[in-house]
Amino acid sequence: ESSGPVATVLDGMNAWYTKVIFSNMARSVAAASIVIGGETIAMSKIGGATWSASPGGATGAASFKLSLEGGATVAIAPCFETWPVATTSSCSVASSPTGTTTPTSTASSSMEMSASSTGSESTTSSPSTTTPETTSSETPTPSLTSSPTTSAATTSSATTTPSTTLETTPAATETTTPSEASSLTAASTTATTGGAAGAFSGLMTMWSDSPTTIVGGSCEYANAAQGGLSSPAATSPYVASRAYCAADDALYRAGAACGSCFRVSYDGSPATDPGRPGSMIVQIVDSGSAKTFDCQVDAFEAITGARTGVFPVTYEPVDCDVSESSGPVATVLDGMNAWYTKVIFSNMARSVAAASIVIGGETIAMSKIGGATWSASPGGATGAASFKLSLEGGATVAIAPCFETWPVATTSSCSVASSPTGTTTPTSTASSSMEMSASSTGSESTTSSPSTTTPETTSSETPTPSLTLSPTTSAATTSSATTTPSTTLETTPAATETTTPSEASSLTAASTTATTGGAAGAFSGLMTMWSDSPTTIVGGSCEYANAAQGGLSSPAATSPYVASRAYCAADDALYRAGAACGSCFRVSYDGSPATDPGRPGSMIVQIVDSGSAKTFDCQVDAFEAITGARTGVFPVTYEPVDCD
Repeated sequence: ESSGPVATVLDGMNAWYTKVIFSNMARSVAAASIVIGGETIAMSKIGGATWSASPGGATGAASFKLSLEGGATVAIAPCFETWPVATTSSCSVASSPTGTTTPTSTASSSMEMSASSTGSESTTSSPSTTTPETTSSETPTPSLTSSPTTSAATTSSATTTPSTTLETTPAATETTTPSEASSLTAASTTATTGGAAGAFSGLMTMWSDSPTTIVGGSCEYANAAQGGLSSPAATSPYVASRAYCAADDALYRAGAACGSCFRVSYDGSPATDPGRPGSMIVQIVDSGSAKTFDCQVDAFEAITGARTGVFPVTYEPVDCDVSESSGPVATVLDGMNAWYTKVIFSNMARSVAAASIVIGGETIAMSKIGGATWSASPGGATGAASFKLSLEGGATVAIAPCFETWPVATTSSCSVASSPTGTTTPTSTASSSMEMSASSTGSESTTSSPSTTTPETTSSETPTPSLTLSPTTSAATTSSATTTPSTTLETTPAATETTTPSEASSLTAASTTATTGGAAGAFSGLMTMWSDSPTTIVGGSCEYANAAQGGLSSPAATSPYVASRAYCAADDALYRAGAACGSCFRVSYDGSPATDPGRPGSMIVQIVDSGSAKTFDCQVDAFEAITGARTGVFPVTYEPVDCD
């Protein structure tokens, strides 16, 4: 109640693009918009609990309108007196149990809450049987199916401006006359029919003139917590030369395009600003562009000869150049945990479509989290570790061995030095080798040769999970590639306890019963222990305790569940690509057989991360409060409730 709902800017001081996280809500955010100077601009879900918007240069007082899961609405208005604001800026409101609000910052804010037709607007933790299902049409999962005569412009009208109309980007000394505006419309209409053979048509704007603008990008190549531009994941030659861009939702495809390269060309056609023909290969490193590409100023100027404006371009997917000094890189973003890890792969010829980690000879499928990051739940496995990757187009890359032992510390990385002919030389103490096999439709070459292959993910191991629950349906993960089905309990090793064969039999029976539903209105699943570190939430995919924003000191980490460590990671089915971030559940254990001794308990927890192999993977404080144990796999029932 000391802060109430909070809006925190993760990417600021840019009137053309912003990234915001909303926290301390009664339920997770299903849709969001930013209002600047009276203009309402729809926001797009990036990943975790973060949202982006492309305000198009708008300035003035700023506020936010949110729709929560279940139908309730929250308005934080006004939030900021002027826009844009600096990164880490935040505004909040203090709320009481009756819903009254008190401004708690110089940017005075108020909260409006309207009840949905199926649930209450109360901010207390009263149980609710409403299923956590996103109802907003403003946050679709974009898809891209391209052909040489089809534009790859964003298909979501709620988040972008259609590519059939060019909008003026203000320049310092130049203006566009009515006659110029007419020619721009004509040029854009032509652009959507396709340019050169094998190329697609779109629009390009200028992202930023900051040399560090990639830091904080949703692909996470220059993750601030890993050193920003000094991160092992930022070794791509496109990062070094600032030849990178953000993409619109259709091209970005929820992170599937991270690391992809495109040859972007401008032919001199009419644009909002004077320019000259040019061409350059760029790499996708971020999302949220209102046009097809939003490029760092160095790349933008190389292609167009201008430093601002909206330009019609053609583009085609090509293989990326790979830095020969390092080659493909695997960087651990969440380490020293034999039960869960988060890894980012970089400096590849193409984007990664599927990944697995091999530990001690056991292959464990990895699950896409968001951006270019992948997670795995190794189940306590130890030993030498390596990675097997499938790239878009069908090529495969094996970094093996990568680490001599597992687990390894956060920021650990391994890489290989590659030559244009594909030979490899280890460049770290964890010697690695790279195997590249050609796909049936393209070459394995790591040079930037054009390719007419459309950037379409073909891997069945990276589905977009969905969840539709009823009181008699289990919410266990549906993807067999990334999780263990909840109908079998697996033993989590404890320091002094073991499970006998008879106990194992009873566990299986208990789990089978659990999938049919427990208490009325509750769902059944499994729970494991995530970590005993008080800072384990830092680096979580929901980004509430984003390290670059101060970790546990971030304005987004003010939820009482963060303070009391009553939080958990969720499996893919429950996490729903970040839709569950901030959701609360009452999780209960009734004393049924489990892998370890325990006692009945119940607690309300909040979802702050993804990647759990079971339904819930909870911080040890929450795990112990619910089960009385500090390790093990326990059958639980759970029901969605409003968060405090």
